[in-house]
Amino acid sequence: MPSSLFRRPWGRCVLLAFLFVPSLLPSTEDFADAIAPRSKGRKKRRSPEGPAISVENEARLRSLQNLPEKSEKALAVIQEVIQKPETLTRVKEVQAFISACGRLHFWSEALNLLELKRTGAWPVGNIVLTNAAISACSQVGNWEAVLGILEDAPRHSVSPDIISYNLAMGACCNGRQWERVLSLVNELQQVKGRKDFATFNVTLHACVQGGQWELGLACLNEMLALDLQPTWTMYNLGILLSREGRGKLWQLGLSYLQDMWSRLVMPDVTTYASTVEAMTGAETAAETWRPA
Repeated sequence: MPSSLFRRPWGRCVLLAFLFVPSLLPSTEDFADAIAPRSKGRKKRRSPEGPAISVENEARLRSLQNLPEKSEKALAVIQEVIQKPETLTRVKEVQAFISACGRLHFWSEALNLLELKRTGAWPVGNIVLTNAAISACSQVGNWEAVLGILEDAPRHSVSPDIISYNLAMGACCNGRQWERVLSLVNELQQVKGRKDFATFNVTLHACVQGGQWELGLACLNEMLALDLQPTWTMYNLGILLSREGRGKLWQLGLSYLQDMWSRLVMPDVTTYASTVEAMTGAETAAETWRPA
């Protein structure tokens, strides 16, 4: 500290304050905290039971990453895990292998893993594994197996959540089973009493598949009423469905276009083409109508 500081009256006051008022000095703990390096974000808490995935299974999963679909080498690794279910002691391990089965198109092996490890010891993990198996079967387009998992869940004391229903509806929609999608939507509404963005999205696609323009428009209007943000694809589907209203709903399609601009959702060529077709259909209907 420079000696010139003590020649000034205020400098002497500061020195006396620190000498006779120790509380003004930083404590050893405060000084240690000040110089300690700060970690970015919160420090991760490690489980006392060890890592979520063992070193052995981590190596197996890594070996599956770059293998092609339906690879014999991948099938051998997965079958080895199925034959030694005692090596899977964590939910995350089983979930990772089930997901790998879906990516590699081994849906039956995914179901085997689900049956082996779906026990009462993991009340929270059971729904995680159930959803992982549904997703695995969905990736290969096996909507029948997906519905089987969903129907079989209560027998294992597993209550499907909204993710389970959305995955099942997506699988049925990809399989062109629009009636089953609408049935699952009604079941979800009765069981859970709510819908989310994914629910509205798959419902709208199913209505387009089945030509159910009234249900589809009601779905999009309900979504807008809940202030959920549709994508431009969903708006396009709504305008497409309004075109199916035999020329009576062209104003609704035009309102969807205006709503897109208000929500800063950029229309594309399909949007304008569908809107023009809806308005053209209205003009054609007006020309063909004759008063009695």
